[in-house]
Amino acid sequence: MSYLQRANKRTDADGGAGQGKVSRLLLRVMYIVAAAVCGSVPFMWVLPDSKSMFMPGYYGKSLTAALVFLALAAAAVFAAAVFMRRGRGDIRARDGVLVLAVTAVCFAVKLAAVLRWHVEPRADYATFFTTARDLAETGKISLHRYVALFPHIFGTAAFYSIFFRVFGASPMTAAVLNVCLSAVTAALLYLLVRRYACKLSALAAALLWTVCPSQTLYNIYVLSEPLYTALLVGALLLCDGLRVRVRGGAFAKGRRLKTAACAMGAGLLLGCVQLARPIGTIPLIALAGTLFILDTPYSLRGAAERAAAVVLTAAVLTGVTSAARPAMDAALGEPAARSVGYSYAVGLNEESGGRWSAEVSARLAEYDAKPGATAEDVQRAMMDDVRELIASGEVDYISLLGTKLRNFLLRDDFAVVSYGVGVFYRAELLSALCNGFYIVCALFAAVGAVFAAVKRERGPLVLAALFAIGLTAAQMLVEVAFRYHYSIYIALLPLAVYGLREIVRRFERGQNG
Repeated sequence: MSYLQRANKRTDADGGAGQGKVSRLLLRVMYIVAAAVCGSVPFMWVLPDSKSMFMPGYYGKSLTAALVFLALAAAAVFAAAVFMRRGRGDIRARDGVLVLAVTAVCFAVKLAAVLRWHVEPRADYATFFTTARDLAETGKISLHRYVALFPHIFGTAAFYSIFFRVFGASPMTAAVLNVCLSAVTAALLYLLVRRYACKLSALAAALLWTVCPSQTLYNIYVLSEPLYTALLVGALLLCDGLRVRVRGGAFAKGRRLKTAACAMGAGLLLGCVQLARPIGTIPLIALAGTLFILDTPYSLRGAAERAAAVVLTAAVLTGVTSAARPAMDAALGEPAARSVGYSYAVGLNEESGGRWSAEVSARLAEYDAKPGATAEDVQRAMMDDVRELIASGEVDYISLLGTKLRNFLLRDDFAVVSYGVGVFYRAELLSALCNGFYIVCALFAAVGAVFAAVKRERGPLVLAALFAIGLTAAQMLVEVAFRYHYSIYIALLPLAVYGLREIVRRFERGQNG
């Protein structure tokens, strides 16, 4: 019996009847909320006021193209389901061999895309590229003021700069690096799903990630998403490993060092996520919620062990971000901002629906032009504006949240319609493919979340579902953009594969019954 099977067996033995009634109820509520988040994606496309992909003229899409590519997206999911059903005896190959195969196939598919399409960095992508090139060539940042205002740019740029020094500063270097990160993510997704399912299910998740159209096309840009998403999946793996160890006696004799190493590893990865995109605390909160609220009952000693595991993870996360600040400030030539007032100001802007606003950007530039103002002063001034806006009572939060949810989750074709329209042949077809694949995955993820609620599934699915909920909730507070839901695929795919697996099982029972 493998470690993964033993871990799942221990978890199932612990959960079941021993789990408290309140925690069982909360677990089901959590999955229902996750189902609502995932299910809102296909639902929003059929609302009367939505610009549906089936409406002729929407970004030049034709009805025929939309239907064809939606069918192809559904076919990919159907193929995964058939794949799982035909392999009822599972695969004999070892997990290590399959991980290498998954990595190689994903790398080949993504590499073909970046070799086929080339896009010169523009807007935010140009900022990442320029900052990384500056760090690689001189160690000083020419756009220092902008990066000081938005320091998360530094984390991704610093990572790119390591490879720019070796292979040269070019968009192609960044694109190939994105391909490597995507291949690593496919392997990590395999391992994540493998913790609760068979090899075929894990291969199905890796397959869906490999053929995911939007993720494939995003690799041609210079952006932070491939980096922090790979780190997030690795962190979720370690968080789930920590959860299993804590339930089995985290600090029992002979297990303390391994448990501490697991917590420190998770904290290290989450700290790196925080440097690239400030969402590293979401998996940490999900881990704490799972250990203290959903994984019950536990003794006083168990509570102390859980607290120690979470505190150690949080301490390492904080230590990583704190250790990076001196290097960041030195490269910038000034202290980076610690506040994020601008993001909150954009997030509360009703006129733009929480997306980028020219009016808010103009106000940021006005504060930045004041003599002697530091980056922190500018961001705090923006935060003061946010407080005044909240105190005024002028914001219609219900309407704003609905609009922001649509602007965050509705479409998955931003890789096509942002800066690649002139690059892609028949961009409207690629756009339809991206949206169709996304809708189908979200639909099956909603089904998977419902099945998980019924069966009170635990383990990695809990962390994945909580991450989807936490990411969505966090984005409702700050600036939103279609690109920002990129990492939600690491929750959609495990849930979708779980839903597919349960559908296949019930279909087989119906045939045998």
